Amino acid sequence: MINTVLSPKGGTGKSTITANIAGLLADFGYSVLMVDADPQQTLSSHYTIKKVADFGFRRLIEEVNINDVISHTVINNLDLIYCDDPDGELEDTIRRAADGSFRLRICLDRLRNDYDFIFIDTIGTKKGKYNDLGIYAADFILTPIQPESASSREFVRGAVKSVRSKQVDGVRMGYKAAPQVGFINLFDNTIDANTVMGSVFDTAAKLNPPLPMLNTIVHRTTAFPSAT
Repeated sequence: MINTVLSPKGGTGKSTITANIAGLLADFGYSVLMVDADPQQTLSSHYTIKKVADFGFRRLIEEVNINDVISHTVINNLDLIYCDDPDGELEDTIRRAADGSFRLRICLDRLRNDYDFIFIDTIGTKKGKYNDLGIYAADFILTPIQPESASSREFVRGAVKSVRSKQVDGVRMGYKAAPQVGFINLFDNTIDANTVMGSVFDTAAKLNPPLPMLNTIVHRTTAFPSAT
């Protein structure tokens, strides 16, 4: 199953969520592949690599080639396709190629039988073509929403409408749209956060069609701030 963690707003915890879920499933004994589709390369630096592949995400997209792109982390069953495009130069490749937005899907379809789960970490922006790769490759889209005013306003305009507009375009080309689910991440147990969270759930329910929201709420780690 191919899962894309996507939110066009930065700072919502996409890379951390991707790494934590992938690592947990690997500990459970599932074979897991992480794909770093974010030029910031946060996911690529999350785990220690014991065997680094000769190539990474750039070869995958430019050449539609899955050979020599999979690195192995020190975690059993957990592999990584690292991002080797820090300047975002793949944008031009995706834009120029007729199949550009679907190249990640084409490549990962070839790896489905090798992994129980594949997770794609995406870039925190609405602009450009990078996130198209994750949208069209996904069987499932998971969107973290931070319960603060700016993020809550952005999630409908960016995280939902942008995905749905791309999916409409994809359906015209024979692509089956992946379901999208939201969840609250980086939650502080404050009056403001609870108020915003309630607003997010209400807004998600009123969308057409409604955006499903997970009941699971991921709290912000407070040990270090509390210690200081």
